[in-house]
Amino acid sequence: MRLMFYCHVFYPENSGYAHAFLSLIKSILHYWKEVKITVCTPYPLGNHNELSIDGLEIIRLEPRFGLKKIRYFVNNYFYAKEVSKRFKEGRYDVLFIETFDHPFFIYLLEDEILNKTIIRVHSTSETEYTFFDKDTYYRLNRFILKHLALKKVKHIASTNKYHINFIKKYYFDENIIQIADRNFFIIPNTIDPDTINWVLSFDNSSKISDTERKIKVLTLGRMDRLGFNQKGFLDLAYALNILKKDIVDKFDITIIGKGEEAIKLRNLLHSFSNVRFIESLDHKSVLKMLIDNDVVVLPSRYEGMSMFALESLLTQNVVIFSKVGGLIELVDGNGFLFEPQNIEDLASCFIKLAELPIGRILEMKRRSLEIFKEKFSPEKVVESLKVLCKILTL
Repeated sequence: MRLMFYCHVFYPENSGYAHAFLSLIKSILHYWKEVKITVCTPYPLGNHNELSIDGLEIIRLEPRFGLKKIRYFVNNYFYAKEVSKRFKEGRYDVLFIETFDHPFFIYLLEDEILNKTIIRVHSTSETEYTFFDKDTYYRLNRFILKHLALKKVKHIASTNKYHINFIKKYYFDENIIQIADRNFFIIPNTIDPDTINWVLSFDNSSKISDTERKIKVLTLGRMDRLGFNQKGFLDLAYALNILKKDIVDKFDITIIGKGEEAIKLRNLLHSFSNVRFIESLDHKSVLKMLIDNDVVVLPSRYEGMSMFALESLLTQNVVIFSKVGGLIELVDGNGFLFEPQNIEDLASCFIKLAELPIGRILEMKRRSLEIFKEKFSPEKVVESLKVLCKILTL
C-alpha cells in the first residue's frame, strides 16, 4: 500500500496540527509494515535536519510567489499540479489531505485523484473560524469551499463526532441529498508509540500523595484574537476570582500561551501568587510539564479534538473540560465536564476537586490513561485507517 499525505504544515513547526499529523504517520509506519508513505508539504525545513524514518519520504514543495495578494491562488495552483503529478506517476493508492484549510488546493486536484482522496477535518480553523469569522481570509475560504471544492469531494473524515455533524450542517446546509452523496468517517488523533513509551517511562502516579504539596493545574492555548475568543481563558480567570481564597490556595496554576490578548488575562490574575504565566515551550517541554502535573483545565468555548487534551490523558492528568466538541469524548470518570461560558459551573469543579480525597484523585488520573488506551491508542487508530484504505481502493 502506497499512501500520500498532503500537510500544509508539518515538522518542524511546533503546533498541535504538526504534532497530530506526524503522530499519525509515525503510528501508521509502526503498526502497518507493508505501507510506504510520502508526505508533500509546503512547510519549509529551515535550518532543521530532515526527518529520517524508515518507509517515509518527505517532499518539500517550493512556493512560487511571495506577494500576498496572489500567493494564495498561484502557490496552491502549483502545489496541486505537483501533488497530482507525483500521485499518478508514483501510483499511490490513497491521498490523505490533512484539513480543509486550503480548499483552493483541493478544488484544483483532478477528479480521478479526488475519488481516492480523504480529507480530514481537525480543528476550529476550517470549521468555526471559516464559517463565522469576518476576516477576509476565512470569508474567501468559505466561498471556495462551499461553491467549488465541496462539489468535487467524496470522502470526508474528522477527528471527532462533533465536527462530522458540523460539516453536515454548515458545509452542506443539511442538504440530505448532498450529504448522502458523500462518505463520512472518524479518524481520531493519536500519539505515536515512541512518545507513548517515553511518557510512560516516568512514574507520576504517586506524586500527588504528598499532602503538603499543592495540586498542580495546567492550561495551554493561543492568545491571539481568535485563540483568546475560543479557549475560554476569561472564563477561567473569572472562575478563579469568585472562588474563596482557601480553595484557590490549594492549587498551583500554570498558563501557557502568547498573543496580543494575554495582557487581559495577566491583569485579571495579577493578585494571585499561585498563578504563573509561560509564553511558549517546545513540545517535549510541554509533555514534561504534563507528566509532572495533576490537572489539566480546558475551558474552551468551542473546540475540536485537541492534541493537548489527548496528551493530558496519556500523562495521567485529571481533566476539567468544557462540554463542547471533541472534548466531551475524553471525559468518563477521569474528571469533570462543565457548561461552556458558565463560570459558576467551572468554579464548582475546582471546589469538588479540592474536596476529593487523594485516593480518588489517583483513581481519576489512572482512568485518564485507560481512556487513552481504550479509544485513542495508535494500534486502534491504525486499524481503523486500514479499513478506510481498503474501502477507498475497492
